Amino acid sequence: MKGQCYLLIEESFQFSALCPHLSQILYLRDIEKKTMKTTLLLLLFVGTTTFLNAQLYSGKIGKFSIYLQVDPASENGEVYGRYFYNSACVDIPFEGKKTGTKLTFYAGSFFKEQDQKEKFSLVLKGSSLSGTWTYNGKSLKVVLKSISEKAIANPFKKNPFVKENTYFNGYEHLRSSLASFVALDSFTNLKNGIQLQWYKEKHWNSVLFRVTKGLPQATMTWVNNYMESEQLGDFCSRGMCGFGEESEYSSDLTDYFVNADFLSTNILTAYYCGGAHPDFSSRKTILDLKNLRELNTEDILQFNGVVDRKSDEDYNEAWFTYREESFAPTVMELLKTNYPDQFMAEGNEEECAYDDPSVWSISDVMITENGLMFSAYFYRAARSCDDPEWAVLSYSQLSEYLNPVYKNALLSIGKP
Repeated sequence: MKGQCYLLIEESFQFSALCPHLSQILYLRDIEKKTMKTTLLLLLFVGTTTFLNAQLYSGKIGKFSIYLQVDPASENGEVYGRYFYNSACVDIPFEGKKTGTKLTFYAGSFFKEQDQKEKFSLVLKGSSLSGTWTYNGKSLKVVLKSISEKAIANPFKKNPFVKENTYFNGYEHLRSSLASFVALDSFTNLKNGIQLQWYKEKHWNSVLFRVTKGLPQATMTWVNNYMESEQLGDFCSRGMCGFGEESEYSSDLTDYFVNADFLSTNILTAYYCGGAHPDFSSRKTILDLKNLRELNTEDILQFNGVVDRKSDEDYNEAWFTYREESFAPTVMELLKTNYPDQFMAEGNEEECAYDDPSVWSISDVMITENGLMFSAYFYRAARSCDDPEWAVLSYSQLSEYLNPVYKNALLSIGKP
């Protein structure tokens, strides 16, 4: 199974090869929308059962508090897992062997040799693990106690978006309980009377706003719960990316729009979590502030044969077909009419093949002052072509395709 995970990571996510936890990476739903259909299905299959049966521990290495997750041993005794120091919340993966009640783990990057890693020599007794941690000639006592997530209070579970999202269960319940968002003395006052306040997460300084004025209180509460859950998700994703001198993860709000009807954002995530290359992508969000619901592109924009992307199935064949056969060609032709130079390879700086409909097939949109902004998604080597800033179509140009429910609200954007 480990070999499978390396292959999947190299072809899609490039995360460190923690095979049992690949299912969690799907939280980054918008970061890797560009992955192939088959890869998504494989990722849903690989490791889910193991992850659900993982055992959680709380305790200390020397004086340092940690949380640890260990997965059930394979038939030949192989064991995989990860842990993090409560002060840092960043995963350190481990692999090893379980022989009877004895467990030996080697922790650190999977690309390091065994003698370069931390070594855990532990004994399982009842619900406890105890033994020693050794690294670089230093040895510390290890004492761990098996726990359930219910034993650890998580203040963010008061947030409905966090409580209802199974991503924040189990190991991520433990990690997310340690996040802390600090309100900065930094405000943005929009011309429509809406005020934003910026919040920073203390561990690695990610920043995202909350709405503090200009909307009904119930709306602001709902929006701020949503924004908190987004920032908390990025906090956990950063921790899951892993440690090491070469590991990098950043999440930045590159654009946003807020009025009485909609809140829309574009968040760029850049990461290197192991594998051949670093990567980046964006996720676009649209919130309906009148009805307090998250929207997807099909809620806003409806071309011929539109199909709702929501499905009880893991893979929505009808939606992919609609995107490939109707959505992508229509978007490409509309953009080509407005920006003909961008559709000639010599006309754009990176020689990006924007005239290939497939690069628009899983595009999401963001609401902006000037129209809907579209995404393009390319293969890794051409990732710099993603998310072109010029790919905006005005609401009037899209008028015949706008969902009637939101058409008037969209057409009124930018008007006095």
